[in-house]
Amino acid sequence: MRIILFIIWSSFSWASSSPQIDLSLPAPTPSEGFQSLFDQSQLNQPGFVIYERDTRLSDLFSSDGKSQLCFPSAFAEGLVMRFRANPSLYGSLKLEGLSADQKTIDPSLLVRALANQCKTDRDSGTDPINEFSCISNRLRDAGFEHSDIQIVTNRNRNYPIEASVQHHTPSVDEIRHFVDSGYTVILGIGWWELDPSTKQWKRNSGHAVSIVGYGYNRSWSDSQIVLKIANPNLFYDQTQKFALGDSVTMTKIVKKPGMNYPSEADMTLIGNGFAAVNFVETLTAYLPN
Repeated sequence: MRIILFIIWSSFSWASSSPQIDLSLPAPTPSEGFQSLFDQSQLNQPGFVIYERDTRLSDLFSSDGKSQLCFPSAFAEGLVMRFRANPSLYGSLKLEGLSADQKTIDPSLLVRALANQCKTDRDSGTDPINEFSCISNRLRDAGFEHSDIQIVTNRNRNYPIEASVQHHTPSVDEIRHFVDSGYTVILGIGWWELDPSTKQWKRNSGHAVSIVGYGYNRSWSDSQIVLKIANPNLFYDQTQKFALGDSVTMTKIVKKPGMNYPSEADMTLIGNGFAAVNFVETLTAYLPN
């Protein structure tokens, strides 16, 4: 069975001894059986790494040592990926940490700058309204005044009037559309738990990951899709040329009769890094223009 993988961007973690991403490394041969919008081989480079728990960012962690930098890490990743894919087109993007010769970048400086611009809170993370404003302002400052930013969410948020928002759970078809159309895609999920005594649901926190691509031939269902995602909260082996991220399944929740569910409970992610109860809440897709 042939699988086509559409690559938008990816996340690989770094060790403390590799503080910079080398943007000039020779590209290895792309993995057999995959196809991408950008040159997939760029994602296979040792050192192409953005990891929200980098110890150089520890002063931005919560009081108990947890990182809430998933969104600025994911956003940083997309910016670097676009610049790396086409420097002539995306050279106006401001990338803090980029060397004068544009051959290396210190991603911790970019994540730090974006955490500040996105008003990321060290305890609660990045508010969805701030996420939209952060993307919009960063693209506008780079001269992309007509960028398309699309938000699909089942959460009740007062987005600014200029935001294009669809108020429902992100669907399989929408993910296919945005990935196929070359958008950078961020998927927001919520971590939930059910109190067994009260039978009430509680949202504990949220997370943001990159949608790298999807299994094409196996993904025609409206209720399930095999996604390739890059999780900024996981450490990826830099030596594996094929390690583009994790294969996870986004599937419709099978609800138990008689049990109440929050309005966010419709789709969930199953796979590495998603053992806890989670609900897919928000899809943010942007295309600089």
